[in-house]
Parts: sequence; structure tokens; C-alpha cells
Amino acid sequence: MLKTRFLVLILGVFLCGCAEKIDQDRPLLDTQIKGAEMLAGLEFTSGERDLMREDLADQREYFRTLHLADIPNCLPPALRFDPELLGVDPAVPGADEISAPNMRPRWSPSPPVSRPADLSDLAFATLGELGALIRTRQVSCRELTELALGRLQEHDRSLECLITLLAEPARLRAVQMDDLLDQGIYLGPLHGIPYGAKDLLA
Repeated sequence: MLKTRFLVLILGVFLCGCAEKIDQDRPLLDTQIKGAEMLAGLEFTSGERDLMREDLADQREYFRTLHLADIPNCLPPALRFDPELLGVDPAVPGADEISAPNMRPRWSPSPPVSRPADLSDLAFATLGELGALIRTRQVSCRELTELALGRLQEHDRSLECLITLLAEPARLRAVQMDDLLDQGIYLGPLHGIPYGAKDLLA
């Protein structure tokens, strides 16, 4: 899959990088795909090329859409991401504070869910289901954290998905999240949900 995605990128450059116009209706030729394979140092069978043709055509359409945008060379790239709330004027002092009732987050309704007999089934539950179980106190944050830590210890040897396991900080945080619920404080749909931070977060 990774090789195919890389080839899609290479083929996009190969087809579109120096072209003045992208003909969406023209079918992709085997010679074009093979040329991209050569640039990427890859080799696919005819069957594999047939499987990727639809994705390649989608990418070609994506590049065609990009070429429709009028972006002058003098326009500098974006160096920071600063999302603004709809209806909020950043020029008004205090406008970025979510204080009005209509500006508070509106969460989607929680799905009906009940505690399974075997908590290991929660490994395949959705975030919405896990959040509802925690909010309704059917499952504690500590239980969910122990489930996640147990699965990491069980499967990491074969999956090699971890660099640093922060088991004790996770357990401590889970206790804090349960304590907040005991006080009637619910932080939102991700309250007490254990997660793994990708290395790019650093």
C-alpha cells in the first residue's frame, strides 16, 4: 500500500509537473505507469497496475484541480495554522473567548451502549462508544487504561508500534480523570480516553 501511494505521488509529478494542461479524459497508459515505476525504483505486475488505475486517475483529477487555482509566485507559503471560530471577529478584544451559550461546543448525541461482559471487546469500540461508557460511569478511566496497556504489552513485540511506554503516567492520569467524574466534572467526549502520541507530536 505504501509503495502504491508513493507511486501515485511520483506519477502525479511525472504526468503533471511540467505539463501545461491535464487531460482528464485521456486514459492512463501502461507506459506512463511504468515510467513512474522506473523513477521510483519499483516494479509492478499488470494486475497491480490495473488495481491502482482508479487511484491514479483520482490523483490526476486532484492535480488538475490544483492547477485551476491562481497562486502567484509572490504569495508566501503559510507558516502558521490559526483557525478562527465562525462568527467571531478576531479584531474585537475577548472575541476568542467562548463565553456565549451559542458558542459553546455542541457534541453529537452519544450512541446507546452498555458495558460488555468481556472488557477486551472494547478494544474495537469507537471513540463515541468509549466516551459514552465513561460518561455514564459504566466503565472507569482506570479500566480503559489498563485494557490499553495490556494490549500494548501483548502485541507490541510483533507490531513494534511503541518507542516509549508511559504506563505509570497513564495510570496516574486515569485516576485523576476518575476523580474529576466523582466531582461531577466531565471534560468532554475524550475524557479519560487513553491515547498514543505519534512521534511527530514532539
